[in-house]
Amino acid sequence: MFKLKKLIFKQIIFLSSIFFKPSKNYWLISLSHGGGSFEAENCKKFAQFLKKQNTVNFKCVSEKIIKGLENKIIRPYSLKYIYYSIFSKFLIVENDLHNDLPGYRSHNTYKVNLFHGMAVKKIYHSSRKISKVYEKNFINILKKIFSGFCFTDEYDLISVSNTFHKKKYISAFQNRNVYVLGQPRNDFLKDDIYKIKKSLLKKLGIKKKINKIILFLPTFRDKNMFFEKQSLNFLKIKKLQNELKKNNSILLSKHHYFYEKNFYKKNNQFSKISDNIFSLNKFSPTYNLLKIGDCLITDYSSVYIDYLLLDRPIFFYCHDIKNYKAQHRELYFDYFNEKFTPGKKVQNENDLINTLSYFLKSNNDAYKRKRLISKNFFNKYSDNNNSRRIYKFIVAEQIYLKFKKKIINSPK
Repeated sequence: MFKLKKLIFKQIIFLSSIFFKPSKNYWLISLSHGGGSFEAENCKKFAQFLKKQNTVNFKCVSEKIIKGLENKIIRPYSLKYIYYSIFSKFLIVENDLHNDLPGYRSHNTYKVNLFHGMAVKKIYHSSRKISKVYEKNFINILKKIFSGFCFTDEYDLISVSNTFHKKKYISAFQNRNVYVLGQPRNDFLKDDIYKIKKSLLKKLGIKKKINKIILFLPTFRDKNMFFEKQSLNFLKIKKLQNELKKNNSILLSKHHYFYEKNFYKKNNQFSKISDNIFSLNKFSPTYNLLKIGDCLITDYSSVYIDYLLLDRPIFFYCHDIKNYKAQHRELYFDYFNEKFTPGKKVQNENDLINTLSYFLKSNNDAYKRKRLISKNFFNKYSDNNNSRRIYKFIVAEQIYLKFKKKIINSPK
């Protein structure tokens, strides 16, 4: 039924686009399918920026109402969705356009991919394991014709945070329209920290003052291989629970969006593993967790690149690195080079718990200087103006394209 609906909507939008021109003042933004999160966090923050600017007519495609954007939300496959898909000149996503805006208008639109992070693992055409999914083969061409499929070289703008990833993404997308403009979600990384912390602790039922909050944010595996169970086993170890209790601290775990169905009963906001360990669900925005975490544990997720902007300790839990690179994804760099991963590497549960125990008892921070080097390498900007840069780039690009067209069409 879903595929049939998508096919019908795609054809309606395609046929309409032959007869109607899009409006340069209409922008359509997807707030769904944000990579590792339930919400497209870069798109959401960019939409909030546009609302403050109040210079363009934009709508956000979302299954749920987003606070602060209530009057901007339209549902997928609604009549309003068809209208804005036909008349919107600008399409903005952060995953795959054909998934984020199903049945999108391909012809005469400006396609922006804000993407959902500066990848550690290889993506799109860079990865021999998944590149076939995006090839211009017969199957994908049929998909494009009948239900909509966006090839990676169709994007007019792909935004990244540094020159290293610019080079990698040009290759990954097979597209030269990659520019170092930053990620909108990082404009708000240091806002409302106290308010968010207070609200989350209240939801978890924690009334006492907490010493430290530890975050555990692993990435997904292309092949499941029971990684979720492994992670949960680590969180259930009594030694970890005792260390947290003794030091009046809590651990917040949030697994990748792809794994959500395996962890939670419907509508549960979190799963309580112990009095000091909680597994949060998709409705807890990742960027809010980054704000309140005193340290971060991750594996091969790019979430730590954003976290570097906060200058807080990071621990890299790489217990399955050989298997991950062999069975799942290759990495863009040497994982053990501290220029790229400025933090202690731990490869088993016991070492990780001992590392956390030392962190909870000590203020010693051996990687502070290395984090600064890595932060500057991965984040060209830390001025909270990423949304503004992207907006100005898109507007300037339109002026340039209009001028170029005028020159080409002017009589010799």
